This record gives sequence, structure tokens and C-alpha cells, in this order.
Amino acid sequence: MKPWLRPSLLRRTVLALLAALLLVWVVLSLKDFWTFKQDVRDRESFGKIARATLNALQGLDEPQARVALLAADRQYNELRRNAENAAPGALLFQLRSAQGRVVYESEGGMPPDAAGDSRSGETEHRGIRYWVMEQEDARWRLVVWVPVMSDATAMALIGRDILGYLLLALPFVVLPMALAVWLGLRPLRSLTRQIARRPPDDLTPLQEPTGYVELAPLVEAANVLLERSRHQRELEQSFVQDAAHELKTPLAVVAAQAHVLAHARDEAQRQVAQQALEQGVQRASHQVNQLLMLAALEHATLKPPQAVDLVEMARETLIELEPLASGRGSTLALQSPDQMVESVDTEALRLALVNLVRNAIQHGADAGSVEVSLKRQGGRVNLEVADDGPGIPAHERLLVFDRFYRSGSSGSKGSGLGLAIVQRAAQRLNAQVSIADRPGGQGTVFMVTWPAAA
Repeated sequence: MKPWLRPSLLRRTVLALLAALLLVWVVLSLKDFWTFKQDVRDRESFGKIARATLNALQGLDEPQARVALLAADRQYNELRRNAENAAPGALLFQLRSAQGRVVYESEGGMPPDAAGDSRSGETEHRGIRYWVMEQEDARWRLVVWVPVMSDATAMALIGRDILGYLLLALPFVVLPMALAVWLGLRPLRSLTRQIARRPPDDLTPLQEPTGYVELAPLVEAANVLLERSRHQRELEQSFVQDAAHELKTPLAVVAAQAHVLAHARDEAQRQVAQQALEQGVQRASHQVNQLLMLAALEHATLKPPQAVDLVEMARETLIELEPLASGRGSTLALQSPDQMVESVDTEALRLALVNLVRNAIQHGADAGSVEVSLKRQGGRVNLEVADDGPGIPAHERLLVFDRFYRSGSSGSKGSGLGLAIVQRAAQRLNAQVSIADRPGGQGTVFMVTWPAAA
């Protein structure tokens, strides 16, 4: 986009001021035009001309009256010619004596007397509209034909006059306003330069250098964003460090067992090393998959809910994790209605369910049982996963959702990411996750609840 086409506060302010002046011009023009129409309607100014002229003829005889009216005729029309807003055409005068004799008539021909015996009227002569004004006394009868301006001409003249005054005042209004806006934006330019000079890794709060009240919300919002960015960067750095640390152990195991496998002297030693190597690779692969799941949940955009049968999803999850449960001698059970269709973020719910069941298998008792239940209650959907393991102490129940945290009661089992994935998935579901003791026996119950679809 060209620089002069880009939005500008200065240009917008000047244009707004010009629009205001235009509105003032229209209002004043209409006001003066209304006054003009009132004057024309009342004919007061026309009557003043006729009365003043007739009063000037008092005490004069016919020759003197003729000379006096000739002088008045020339004077009035000279004034009209010098006036900027006068209607086209000249004032026309006719003076008659009481007996009806014509004492004086203006040069150039007289229009017909449309008024007749009335005191006033309107007529047209040579394309010009006239008001006919009559005044008489004991000696004289004076008729004055006054040209009347058309509405369009009057509006054009009034608008031109007012526009001239506004154009004269324009520089004295626009320039100070433009200067005020330019100076008013100087603190913003200063703040912009302050931000531009910052190094990329400087996320410390901004300092508003001028103290302007108007800039305070902008600086505050920028500081909130900087704080969020700083916190996010710290989380990412911590995540990378923790991930690298957690991956070191399985990779070290892989390297060590690969060395043992390469230098094994007999088949038994080779098989033990191979089995340990496969376990190390499996653990590292699982760790990487968990990290990818967590990253996807933290950075992916929300997806629109889809209708899904929660009971069918739970069955598929239990079938998928059956080999893991069989390896520990555990049994999996599902308590639910035959069908429960809800609109949810299916990916987030599947991740939460898989990791809850996997966590229950890994941290439950050997040859124990894992029970999954689904139900609607009080307008909410309740998903519960219960195990019969050693349980989680109350002071650790908030910590277990942190990344790479491992409960002291569970030993070193798991990647430390499963429940963190559950927490992020629950946030995507607009759900709440809570932990309770398993009723009637040893173990832990994880409960995920969210509003049921209408």
C-alpha cells in the first residue's frame, strides 16, 4: 500500500475538521436562506423603499418631484449595482399625481401594473420577476417594481459568501488542530522508538516516559503481553530442559545395552541385552510420543465439537490397552449405559481417556482391576477411572498434573507426562479434573466432568 493511502490519525482528524466546517457552512447557508425567504415573504424591505421615497416627495411640486425621483432612481440603482448579492435587474419607479397624470417613469420601459388597484402584487417583465409595491398620499401615488431573486440564485450567493469567510478562517483552524494532533502523537512515537530499540530477548516491562494518561492502557496491555510471552518462554525452556533430561535415561540405557549386545560372549547374555535394549527403545519412543501429544494439546487450535458415542470410545480404548493390562495381570471393566452420544472435542477426550487408563494400569496394583465408568448427572457428563493402587497423598494431588512430576508413592513408573496431558485435554473439553480415594477400598479415582450437550 502506498504511504499516502495508509490510514493516518492526523489525516483523519483534519478530514473530520473539514467535515465539521462543511456542516457549519450548510447550516449557516440554510439559516441565511430561511431569513431571506422570510424577508421576501414579509416584503418589509421592499415597503421601506417605497415609503422612504414617497416621504422625500412631500412639499414638492411636479417638476421638483420629477427631479427628486430621478435622483432617487439613480441612487438606489447605483447602490444595487455595487451590491454583490443584488437580484438581476433594476428598480423601476412610476409616480402619478392624485389626478392620475404620470409625473415620472424609469427609463427602459415599464412592466405592466400587475397589482392594479391593490397595494402590492407580483409580475414578470423581460424574464425578471418583480414585486410591485405601492404607496400613496393626498398628492402622489408611487409604484415601485423591485426585482426578486430566485431561490437557486439566492442560495448560491448566500453559500458563496459564507464559504468565503470559512475559507478565510480555515488556515487558522486546521493548522493549529493538525499541529496539536502531531504534537499529541509525539509520545506515541517516542514509545514506538523505545520498543524498536529493544533487543529481541528483552521482555522486561515497558516504562511510559511521558506520563500521558492516554498511553497508560497501551503500555499496560503491552506489559501484560510481555509478561505472558516471558512466562511462555520460561515454560518452553523448562519443557525443553526437562524433556532433554527425561530422554537422557532411556537413551543412555539404549547406548549401554547396544554396547553390551555388540560385545556379548554368549547367547544368553545377548538375549538379556537385546531385551533391555528393546525396553529402552520402547520407553524412549513412549516418552517422545507423550511429548508430542502434550505439545499438540498446548499449541493446537480448538476444534469444533463432534457427536460421538462415549461408550463406544471407552470400549475401543480398553481394547487398545488390553495388552498393557494383561502384561501386569490387571483386568479392565466398563460401567456405562449402552449408548451415550455427546458433542465433544473427540481428539482431546480420547487422549484424556487413554492416559487415565494407562496411568491406572501402570500405578495400580499388580493383578489388580481398573474400572471405567460413564454417566450423566445433574446436566453434566462424568467420566471416572478407578484403580486399586497405593493412592495419592492429599498434598500431591495438585502436583501430579505438572509435567514430569512423579508421585513418591508410585516409584519411578511412567513418563511423568500422562496426567499433564489429561489436564491439557480437560481444558480443551471445558472440563474439570479431580482426584478422590476409591470408595470401599484402596486406590484412586480420577474424575473428569463437563457440561452435557443440550
